[in-house]
Amino acid sequence: MANSIHTSTTPCALHISGISIDFSNSEKNVESADARINQLSKPIEHDAGKTMRQTFSPPIQLSLGDTFSLHLRYRRRFRRKIGHEDIPFDLADILRASDARQEYHKSHDNIKIVVVLSGNTITEHAEQPDSASDTTLELQPTTSEIIQICPRFRILVIGKTGVGKSSLINRAFGVHEAIASTHKPGEADIDHEFISPQNDRFVLHDSKGFEPGEEGNVNIVRGFIERRRNMDTLKDKLHAVWLCFEIPRAGGRLLETGTEDFLTLKRGGKLGNIPVVVVFTKYDRFINRVDRTLDESSLVGLSSNAVKELVKNKADAELKEICIGPLEKFAGSDVPYATVSTKEEHAETLAHLIQIT
Repeated sequence: MANSIHTSTTPCALHISGISIDFSNSEKNVESADARINQLSKPIEHDAGKTMRQTFSPPIQLSLGDTFSLHLRYRRRFRRKIGHEDIPFDLADILRASDARQEYHKSHDNIKIVVVLSGNTITEHAEQPDSASDTTLELQPTTSEIIQICPRFRILVIGKTGVGKSSLINRAFGVHEAIASTHKPGEADIDHEFISPQNDRFVLHDSKGFEPGEEGNVNIVRGFIERRRNMDTLKDKLHAVWLCFEIPRAGGRLLETGTEDFLTLKRGGKLGNIPVVVVFTKYDRFINRVDRTLDESSLVGLSSNAVKELVKNKADAELKEICIGPLEKFAGSDVPYATVSTKEEHAETLAHLIQIT
Protein backbone atom coordinates (compact mmCIF):
# COMPACT_ATOMS: atom_id res chain seq x y z
CA MET A 1 0.00 0.00 0.00
CA ALA A 2 1.25 3.48 -0.81
CA ASN A 3 2.87 5.48 2.01
CA SER A 4 3.28 2.38 4.21
CA ILE A 5 6.57 1.49 5.84
CA HIS A 6 8.45 -1.65 4.93
CA THR A 7 11.76 -3.19 5.86
CA SER A 8 14.10 -3.71 2.93
CA THR A 9 17.69 -4.45 2.17
CA THR A 10 17.27 -2.96 -1.30
CA PRO A 11 19.59 0.04 -1.82
CA CYS A 12 17.73 3.34 -2.20
CA ALA A 13 18.80 5.97 -4.73
CA LEU A 14 17.17 9.12 -3.35
CA HIS A 15 14.88 10.26 -0.54
CA ILE A 16 13.21 13.60 -1.32
CA SER A 17 11.69 15.20 1.77
CA GLY A 18 10.70 18.59 0.38
CA ILE A 19 10.64 21.14 -2.43
CA SER A 20 10.68 24.95 -2.31
CA ILE A 21 10.08 27.40 -5.17
CA ASP A 22 10.96 31.11 -5.24
CA PHE A 23 9.64 33.06 -8.25
CA SER A 24 10.09 36.58 -6.84
CA ASN A 25 12.68 37.45 -9.52
CA SER A 26 10.86 35.82 -12.43
CA GLU A 27 8.43 37.32 -14.93
CA LYS A 28 6.27 34.28 -14.32
CA ASN A 29 3.72 34.52 -11.54
CA VAL A 30 3.29 30.90 -10.50
CA GLU A 31 -0.30 30.12 -9.56
CA SER A 32 0.14 26.42 -8.86
CA ALA A 33 2.85 23.78 -8.94
CA ASP A 34 2.94 20.00 -8.76
CA ALA A 35 5.83 17.61 -8.26
CA ARG A 36 5.40 14.75 -10.71
CA ILE A 37 7.06 11.45 -9.95
CA ASN A 38 6.31 8.81 -12.58
CA GLN A 39 2.49 8.92 -12.77
CA LEU A 40 2.05 10.45 -9.29
CA SER A 41 1.37 14.17 -8.78
CA LYS A 42 1.92 15.98 -5.46
CA PRO A 43 0.86 19.64 -5.09
CA ILE A 44 3.26 22.31 -3.79
CA GLU A 45 1.55 24.73 -1.38
CA HIS A 46 1.91 28.52 -1.43
CA ASP A 47 4.14 29.99 1.26
CA ALA A 48 4.89 33.61 2.15
CA GLY A 49 5.09 36.09 -0.73
CA LYS A 50 6.17 34.65 -4.05
CA THR A 51 7.35 31.39 -2.66
CA MET A 52 5.95 27.88 -2.48
CA ARG A 53 6.98 25.03 -0.23
CA GLN A 54 6.01 21.43 0.44
CA THR A 55 7.31 18.81 2.85
CA PHE A 56 6.91 15.12 2.07
CA SER A 57 6.41 12.82 5.04
CA PRO A 58 7.44 10.10 4.62
CA PRO A 59 10.02 11.15 2.02
CA ILE A 60 9.48 10.21 -1.61
CA GLN A 61 11.80 7.40 -2.67
CA LEU A 62 13.21 7.49 -6.20
CA SER A 63 15.59 5.40 -8.26
CA LEU A 64 17.40 6.36 -11.45
CA GLY A 65 14.73 4.58 -13.49
CA ASP A 66 12.01 6.96 -12.27
CA THR A 67 10.99 10.29 -13.82
CA PHE A 68 10.83 13.47 -11.76
CA SER A 69 9.59 16.88 -12.92
CA LEU A 70 7.91 20.05 -11.67
CA HIS A 71 4.74 21.19 -13.45
CA LEU A 72 3.98 24.93 -13.22
CA ARG A 73 0.80 26.83 -13.99
CA TYR A 74 1.61 30.52 -14.31
CA ARG A 75 0.78 33.93 -15.75
CA ARG A 76 3.38 36.28 -17.10
CA ARG A 77 3.37 39.77 -15.71
CA PHE A 78 0.89 42.10 -17.43
CA ARG A 79 -0.60 39.20 -19.41
CA ARG A 80 -3.83 37.32 -18.87
CA LYS A 81 -3.02 34.11 -20.68
CA ILE A 82 -2.27 31.11 -18.47
CA GLY A 83 0.84 29.11 -19.31
CA HIS A 84 1.89 25.58 -18.41
CA GLU A 85 5.42 24.25 -18.20
CA ASP A 86 7.17 21.05 -17.15
CA ILE A 87 10.64 21.39 -15.64
CA PRO A 88 12.46 18.02 -15.70
CA PHE A 89 15.09 16.98 -13.17
CA ASP A 90 18.13 14.85 -13.92
CA LEU A 91 18.19 12.26 -11.13
CA ALA A 92 21.81 11.44 -11.88
CA ASP A 93 22.71 15.10 -11.23
CA ILE A 94 20.75 15.09 -7.97
CA LEU A 95 22.45 11.89 -6.91
CA ARG A 96 25.89 13.36 -7.53
CA ALA A 97 25.01 16.52 -5.62
CA SER A 98 23.71 14.50 -2.69
CA ASP A 99 27.19 13.12 -2.07
CA ALA A 100 28.25 16.53 -0.78
CA ARG A 101 25.08 18.15 0.62
CA GLN A 102 21.45 17.55 1.46
CA GLU A 103 20.00 20.06 -1.01
CA TYR A 104 19.86 20.24 -4.79
CA HIS A 105 19.52 23.71 -6.34
CA LYS A 106 18.13 24.43 -9.78
CA SER A 107 17.34 27.71 -11.54
CA HIS A 108 14.88 28.00 -14.43
CA ASP A 109 13.79 31.36 -15.95
CA ASN A 110 14.87 33.08 -12.70
CA ILE A 111 12.75 30.67 -10.69
CA LYS A 112 14.82 29.19 -7.86
CA ILE A 113 14.01 25.59 -6.98
CA VAL A 114 15.46 23.70 -4.01
CA VAL A 115 14.99 19.95 -3.63
CA VAL A 116 15.56 18.84 -0.03
CA LEU A 117 17.12 15.41 0.38
CA SER A 118 16.62 13.24 3.43
CA GLY A 119 19.14 10.82 4.89
CA ASN A 120 21.79 8.95 2.94
CA THR A 121 21.36 8.27 -0.74
CA ILE A 122 22.24 4.64 -0.05
CA THR A 123 20.73 2.72 2.88
CA GLU A 124 20.63 -0.90 3.87
CA HIS A 125 18.58 -2.90 6.37
CA ALA A 126 16.53 0.21 7.16
CA GLU A 127 12.88 1.03 7.34
CA GLN A 128 12.11 2.85 4.11
CA PRO A 129 8.99 4.48 2.68
CA ASP A 130 7.38 2.96 -0.36
CA SER A 131 8.24 4.63 -3.65
CA ALA A 132 5.90 6.86 -5.61
CA SER A 133 3.99 3.99 -7.14
CA ASP A 134 1.43 1.82 -5.34
CA THR A 135 3.71 -1.20 -5.65
CA THR A 136 7.26 -1.36 -4.35
CA LEU A 137 9.76 -0.81 -7.14
CA GLU A 138 12.79 -3.03 -7.52
CA LEU A 139 15.44 -0.34 -7.34
CA GLN A 140 18.29 -0.77 -9.76
CA PRO A 141 21.94 -0.21 -8.83
CA THR A 142 22.98 3.43 -9.04
CA THR A 143 26.43 4.75 -9.85
CA SER A 144 27.07 5.35 -6.13
CA GLU A 145 26.21 1.76 -5.26
CA ILE A 146 28.52 0.46 -7.97
CA ILE A 147 31.36 2.48 -6.49
CA GLN A 148 30.84 0.90 -3.09
CA ILE A 149 31.65 -2.46 -4.69
CA CYS A 150 34.36 -1.20 -7.03
CA PRO A 151 36.15 2.13 -6.40
CA ARG A 152 36.77 2.59 -10.12
CA PHE A 153 34.15 1.85 -12.77
CA ARG A 154 35.69 1.33 -16.20
CA ILE A 155 33.76 1.92 -19.44
CA LEU A 156 34.86 1.61 -23.06
CA VAL A 157 33.00 4.05 -25.30
CA ILE A 158 33.04 3.15 -29.01
CA GLY A 159 31.79 5.51 -31.70
CA LYS A 160 32.69 7.49 -34.78
CA THR A 161 33.67 11.14 -34.57
CA GLY A 162 30.57 13.29 -34.34
CA VAL A 163 28.20 10.80 -32.73
CA GLY A 164 28.33 12.74 -29.44
CA LYS A 165 30.57 10.55 -27.26
CA SER A 166 32.14 13.38 -25.26
CA SER A 167 28.91 15.20 -24.48
CA LEU A 168 27.32 11.86 -23.53
CA ILE A 169 30.10 11.10 -21.03
CA ASN A 170 30.09 14.62 -19.65
CA ARG A 171 26.35 14.60 -19.05
CA ALA A 172 26.05 11.04 -17.76
CA PHE A 173 28.91 11.12 -15.26
CA GLY A 174 29.59 14.78 -14.60
CA VAL A 175 32.98 14.39 -16.25
CA HIS A 176 33.90 17.54 -18.15
CA GLU A 177 36.29 17.36 -21.08
CA ALA A 178 36.63 13.62 -20.50
CA ILE A 179 37.95 12.84 -23.96
CA ALA A 180 41.04 14.95 -24.39
CA SER A 181 41.36 17.05 -27.51
CA THR A 182 44.97 15.98 -28.02
CA HIS A 183 43.85 13.27 -30.44
CA LYS A 184 43.26 14.14 -34.04
CA PRO A 185 39.66 13.68 -35.19
CA GLY A 186 38.91 9.98 -35.56
CA GLU A 187 42.01 8.86 -33.66
CA ALA A 188 42.08 7.30 -30.21
CA ASP A 189 44.48 5.31 -28.04
CA ILE A 190 42.22 2.67 -26.54
CA ASP A 191 44.61 1.94 -23.65
CA HIS A 192 44.74 5.55 -22.50
CA GLU A 193 42.81 6.14 -19.28
CA PHE A 194 40.74 9.31 -19.09
CA ILE A 195 40.28 10.26 -15.44
CA SER A 196 38.80 13.69 -14.93
CA PRO A 197 39.63 15.72 -11.78
CA GLN A 198 35.91 16.52 -11.61
CA ASN A 199 35.08 12.85 -11.07
CA ASP A 200 37.97 10.44 -10.55
CA ARG A 201 35.73 7.46 -9.77
CA PHE A 202 35.20 6.67 -13.45
CA VAL A 203 37.86 5.47 -15.85
CA LEU A 204 36.96 5.98 -19.48
CA HIS A 205 38.52 4.48 -22.58
CA ASP A 206 37.84 5.88 -26.04
CA SER A 207 37.74 3.93 -29.28
CA LYS A 208 36.92 5.21 -32.71
CA GLY A 209 34.01 3.55 -34.46
CA PHE A 210 34.12 0.73 -36.96
CA GLU A 211 34.55 2.20 -40.43
CA PRO A 212 33.30 0.42 -43.57
CA GLY A 213 35.79 -2.13 -44.84
CA GLU A 214 38.08 -1.70 -41.84
CA GLU A 215 38.86 -4.79 -39.78
CA GLY A 216 41.80 -3.44 -37.78
CA ASN A 217 39.82 -1.63 -35.11
CA VAL A 218 37.63 -4.66 -34.43
CA ASN A 219 40.80 -6.60 -33.56
CA ILE A 220 42.10 -3.72 -31.43
CA VAL A 221 38.88 -3.59 -29.43
CA ARG A 222 38.75 -7.37 -29.06
CA GLY A 223 42.34 -7.45 -27.81
CA PHE A 224 41.66 -4.68 -25.30
CA ILE A 225 38.60 -6.48 -23.92
CA GLU A 226 40.55 -9.73 -23.57
CA ARG A 227 43.44 -8.00 -21.76
CA ARG A 228 41.09 -6.31 -19.33
CA ARG A 229 39.16 -9.52 -18.74
CA ASN A 230 42.38 -11.17 -17.54
CA MET A 231 43.27 -8.42 -15.06
CA ASP A 232 43.54 -9.59 -11.43
CA THR A 233 41.73 -6.79 -9.60
CA LEU A 234 38.12 -5.75 -10.16
CA LYS A 235 38.97 -2.06 -10.60
CA ASP A 236 41.29 -2.90 -13.52
CA LYS A 237 38.74 -5.01 -15.36
CA LEU A 238 36.41 -3.59 -18.00
CA HIS A 239 32.89 -3.27 -16.65
CA ALA A 240 30.83 -2.13 -19.65
CA VAL A 241 30.96 -1.14 -23.33
CA TRP A 242 28.86 1.61 -24.86
CA LEU A 243 28.57 1.15 -28.63
CA CYS A 244 27.35 4.53 -29.90
CA PHE A 245 25.47 5.39 -33.09
CA GLU A 246 23.80 8.58 -34.15
CA ILE A 247 20.19 7.82 -35.07
CA PRO A 248 20.26 7.70 -38.89
CA ARG A 249 17.79 9.39 -41.18
CA ALA A 250 15.16 7.24 -42.85
CA GLY A 251 16.86 5.04 -45.43
CA GLY A 252 20.28 5.40 -43.83
CA ARG A 253 22.32 2.34 -42.88
CA LEU A 254 22.74 1.67 -39.18
CA LEU A 255 25.27 -1.17 -39.06
CA GLU A 256 28.50 -1.14 -41.03
CA THR A 257 30.51 -4.29 -41.68
CA GLY A 258 32.92 -3.66 -38.79
CA THR A 259 30.05 -3.19 -36.35
CA GLU A 260 28.43 -6.40 -37.56
CA ASP A 261 31.72 -8.23 -36.99
CA PHE A 262 31.94 -6.85 -33.44
CA LEU A 263 28.36 -7.84 -32.61
CA THR A 264 29.01 -11.28 -34.08
CA LEU A 265 31.89 -11.72 -31.62
CA LYS A 266 29.62 -10.67 -28.77
CA ARG A 267 26.80 -12.97 -29.87
CA GLY A 268 29.23 -15.87 -30.19
CA GLY A 269 30.56 -15.39 -26.66
CA LYS A 270 34.05 -14.40 -27.79
CA LEU A 271 33.99 -11.15 -25.79
CA GLY A 272 33.18 -12.90 -22.54
CA ASN A 273 30.43 -11.57 -20.29
CA ILE A 274 31.24 -7.87 -20.72
CA PRO A 275 27.91 -6.00 -21.05
CA VAL A 276 27.60 -4.26 -24.42
CA VAL A 277 24.95 -1.55 -24.52
CA VAL A 278 23.99 -0.03 -27.89
CA VAL A 279 23.48 3.70 -27.51
CA PHE A 280 21.47 5.65 -30.09
CA THR A 281 22.53 9.28 -29.65
CA LYS A 282 21.05 12.71 -30.43
CA TYR A 283 17.48 11.64 -29.69
CA ASP A 284 16.44 15.31 -29.42
CA ARG A 285 17.43 15.98 -33.03
CA PHE A 286 15.54 12.89 -34.12
CA ILE A 287 12.42 14.05 -32.25
CA ASN A 288 12.66 17.45 -33.93
CA ARG A 289 12.91 15.80 -37.36
CA VAL A 290 9.83 13.71 -36.63
CA ASP A 291 7.97 16.79 -35.40
CA ARG A 292 8.67 18.63 -38.65
CA THR A 293 7.18 15.81 -40.71
CA LEU A 294 3.77 15.99 -39.07
CA ASP A 295 0.85 17.22 -41.13
CA GLU A 296 -0.24 20.47 -39.46
CA SER A 297 -3.86 19.82 -40.36
CA SER A 298 -3.78 16.71 -38.15
CA LEU A 299 -2.79 18.84 -35.13
CA VAL A 300 -5.78 21.18 -35.19
CA GLY A 301 -7.63 21.08 -31.88
CA LEU A 302 -5.02 18.96 -30.10
CA SER A 303 -3.57 20.00 -26.76
CA SER A 304 0.19 20.36 -26.36
CA ASN A 305 0.32 17.08 -24.44
CA ALA A 306 -1.63 15.32 -27.20
CA VAL A 307 0.80 16.67 -29.81
CA LYS A 308 3.77 15.43 -27.74
CA GLU A 309 2.17 12.00 -27.49
CA LEU A 310 1.58 11.94 -31.24
CA VAL A 311 5.23 12.86 -31.92
CA LYS A 312 6.45 10.22 -29.46
CA ASN A 313 4.35 7.47 -31.02
CA LYS A 314 5.54 8.38 -34.52
CA ALA A 315 9.15 8.53 -33.29
CA ASP A 316 8.85 5.12 -31.61
CA ALA A 317 7.55 3.60 -34.85
CA GLU A 318 10.41 5.10 -36.90
CA LEU A 319 13.01 4.03 -34.32
CA LYS A 320 11.80 0.47 -34.54
CA GLU A 321 12.09 0.58 -38.32
CA ILE A 322 15.48 2.28 -38.72
CA CYS A 323 17.32 1.30 -35.50
CA ILE A 324 15.81 -1.36 -33.29
CA GLY A 325 14.58 -3.62 -36.08
CA PRO A 326 17.94 -3.85 -37.90
CA LEU A 327 19.80 -4.27 -34.60
CA GLU A 328 17.59 -7.12 -33.37
CA LYS A 329 17.56 -8.77 -36.78
CA PHE A 330 21.34 -9.02 -36.75
CA ALA A 331 22.30 -9.20 -33.06
CA GLY A 332 19.17 -10.77 -31.55
CA SER A 333 16.62 -9.35 -29.15
CA ASP A 334 18.78 -9.73 -26.03
CA VAL A 335 21.19 -6.87 -26.81
CA PRO A 336 20.30 -3.94 -24.52
CA TYR A 337 19.91 -0.53 -26.13
CA ALA A 338 18.99 3.00 -25.17
CA THR A 339 18.07 6.17 -27.04
CA VAL A 340 19.70 9.18 -25.40
CA SER A 341 19.92 12.93 -25.55
CA THR A 342 22.20 15.15 -23.50
CA LYS A 343 19.56 17.90 -23.41
CA GLU A 344 18.01 18.55 -20.01
CA GLU A 345 14.45 18.05 -21.24
CA HIS A 346 15.37 14.44 -22.08
CA ALA A 347 17.19 13.68 -18.82
CA GLU A 348 15.19 10.49 -18.33
CA THR A 349 16.95 8.93 -21.34
CA LEU A 350 20.33 9.13 -19.57
CA ALA A 351 18.81 7.70 -16.41
CA HIS A 352 17.60 4.72 -18.44
CA LEU A 353 21.05 4.23 -20.01
CA ILE A 354 22.76 4.24 -16.60
CA GLN A 355 20.15 1.87 -15.24
CA ILE A 356 20.58 -0.78 -17.92
CA THR A 357 24.39 -0.47 -17.78
